[in-house]
Amino acid sequence: MCGIVGLVALGDEELGPRDVRAVDAAVTRLFARGPDGEGRLARRGVDLRFRRLAINDPSQAGLQPFQSEDGTVAVLVNGEIFNHHALRAAVGSGHRWRSGSDCEVLLPLYRAHGLAALERLGGMFAAVVVDLAERKVHLARDRFGIKPMFYSVRGGRIAVASEVSALTSLVEAPAGIDWGAALSDPWFARYPCLSWPDPARWYAGAESVRPGEVVTISMTDGRVSTRRWWRLGACLAGSTGAEGGPAATTPAEAPVAAYREALERSVADCLSGEADVALFLSGGIDSVAIAALARAGGARPLCVTSSAPAAELSGDLGAAHAAADALGLPLASWAPSDVWPKLDADLWTGLLAITENPLTGPEQLYKMAIYVGLARSHRGVRVTLSGQGSDEFNGGYSTLFAPPGGGWDDFLTAVDLLAGEISAHRTIDLAAHWNRDLGAPVVRGRPRPPEATALPGDRGWRDYITSKCRDLELFNLWNEDRTAAAVSMENRVPFLDHPVVLTSARLGLDPALAARWLYDKRVLRAAVGPLLPEALAVREKVPFFYGRGAALAAREMASLLGADGGRLLEAALDGSPAAREWLDADALRAAALRVIEDPQARGWEGVLRVVNLALLDGLVTHRIQPPQIVPGAGA
Repeated sequence: MCGIVGLVALGDEELGPRDVRAVDAAVTRLFARGPDGEGRLARRGVDLRFRRLAINDPSQAGLQPFQSEDGTVAVLVNGEIFNHHALRAAVGSGHRWRSGSDCEVLLPLYRAHGLAALERLGGMFAAVVVDLAERKVHLARDRFGIKPMFYSVRGGRIAVASEVSALTSLVEAPAGIDWGAALSDPWFARYPCLSWPDPARWYAGAESVRPGEVVTISMTDGRVSTRRWWRLGACLAGSTGAEGGPAATTPAEAPVAAYREALERSVADCLSGEADVALFLSGGIDSVAIAALARAGGARPLCVTSSAPAAELSGDLGAAHAAADALGLPLASWAPSDVWPKLDADLWTGLLAITENPLTGPEQLYKMAIYVGLARSHRGVRVTLSGQGSDEFNGGYSTLFAPPGGGWDDFLTAVDLLAGEISAHRTIDLAAHWNRDLGAPVVRGRPRPPEATALPGDRGWRDYITSKCRDLELFNLWNEDRTAAAVSMENRVPFLDHPVVLTSARLGLDPALAARWLYDKRVLRAAVGPLLPEALAVREKVPFFYGRGAALAAREMASLLGADGGRLLEAALDGSPAAREWLDADALRAAALRVIEDPQARGWEGVLRVVNLALLDGLVTHRIQPPQIVPGAGA
C-alpha cells in the first residue's frame, strides 16, 4: 500500500511554483497510504511524488521511484508483485539491482519488454511508467483493479493520483460528482439487472484506469490511448498470453486438487513480507478457508471480526469465534460503538471522505471500526487479508439466485433473465424507478445510461462473471483499499490471484463440472474441508449484515439520517448546488423522514446513496477538510 500523485506538463512547458505547491498539498492527502517516507521524480516538466508503506525491504533503498541508469525511464508502483523472486531470477545479471523491493522488477522488465512486461507480473498493482525517451506516461492497473489509479488531462497538465481527493486538489477548479452518470447507473439505482459492463463514472473530473488496462498519455500533446492488456473473458476463450491457452490451468480431471494448490500458493504469497498480518474472519467459508490454509502452512495470523449487533445476529460473530477456536488462532473484535462515541453526521462525512464512494453503507462502517480498533491495539500489523472475490468466481451467490431446492441450471436461468434486463433498461424511465424505490418524487429529469457495449461471450456464466468483475472494481475492492489505507495498512485478497480465478472460472464453462463444483462453492468447500470441522466447511452463505441482521443495520442508518435534526441531509444539500438540480430537496426530506419513522420501510439504501452523492460532491468541489475519524491519521 502506497500513494502516488503528481503532475506532468505537456509540450516544452515547465511546472511553475503554483504547480509545485499543488503537488505539495496533494501529497499530504496520501500520508496515511504511505507514512514511511516520500520519494520524488523531479525532471523538467515532471513532479511525481511517492508515499511509502514499507512492507518489503523497509530500508531506504526500497524508496521509489526506481530509475534507469541513463535516467530515461522511471517507475512508481503501488502494490505487491508476488512473483518478484522468479522475475528477478529471469532478469538475471542484466540489471543492477538497487533494492530488495518487489516493485523494482518492473523497471528492467519494461526496459526489456515494453508494456508486455505487465503480462509477467503476478499480484496487485497500480503503476506509473515515465518514458522520457518516448515522451510518454503509461498508467497501468492489475487484472482486477485491486489497487487504484486516477488521472486527468486538462489545462496543459497530466495529473495522476491514487485517490480522487488528491487528484482533484491538483486542479484549480475541481469538477465534482457526475450526477447524470451516477444516477443512470443501473446497479447504483438498484435496478434488477446484471451490473452494467461499461465503466461507471462517479466523478466528472477523474478518469479511472480500468482493471487490466494500460493508459498511455503523450507528454507532447496529451493524446490518450488505452489498451486492455488482460481480460478474463479472453483467457476463458483460450486466447494466448501470459496465462497461455486453457490447458495451462484447466482442472478437468482433478478440480479440487487444482483449486487447493492454486489457493494455497496465493495464501502463502499474501502472507509474505516483513510486516505482521491480520485476517478478516467472518466465519464464512471464504475467510475460514484462508485461515485454515494459513494455519496449515505454519502461520498464525491475528483474526479480526465485527461485533456489531447486526453481525452478531447474522451468526457471523459466533461462527468467527468457532473458527478461530477450531484453528487455534487469536481473535479480536470491534463494533462502531467501541471506537466512536456516536453515529452522527461528522462520523459519516469522515467515512465518506475516506472511501470516496457513493456506495458506502453499513459494511464500510463496520469494517472501518475494525480497522481503527486494530490500528490502536496492534501497531505492528500492516497487512490484512480478506475473502473478497470468492463469492464472485466460486459460485457463492448461486444459492441466492436459485429458488429453494434449486440447482445450477436454476441459477443460470436467473442470470439470463438479469442479463436480458440490460437491453430492456435502455428504454426504462430511471427517474421513475428511483422514485418508486425512494417512495417520493426525488429524482428530477430522465437520467439515461449511454449505449452500453454488449456483455462479451455466451450468456450465462460468462455474463455473470463479467458483471461481477465490475462489482468488485466499483464496490468491494475500492472500499477495501480505502478503509485499509486510512490506517496505513494494505489489504490483500488471496482469491483474486489470477491463477485462482482462472481455475474456478473455467469450471463454469463445462455444465457438468459447474453443476458439481460451483453450485454453493462446492469446489472451495471440498478443497479445505479436510482442514476444518464439518460445521464450518458446510456453513451456508450469509450475506454479512443482511438476512437476520438487516433490520438492525436499517435502524442504524435511520438513526444516522435523523441525528441532530437531520443534519446529515441538510449538510448534503447545502454543500452541493448541483444536487438541487437533480434532486427535489423537499421530496428527499420526505423520503428520509419515512425511513427515520419506519426503518423497515423500503428505500433506506436509495436515500443513503443520493445523500452520499451530494456529500461527496461538496467535499470535492469545495475541498472541505472532513472530520477526522481515524485517531492519529494524517501528516
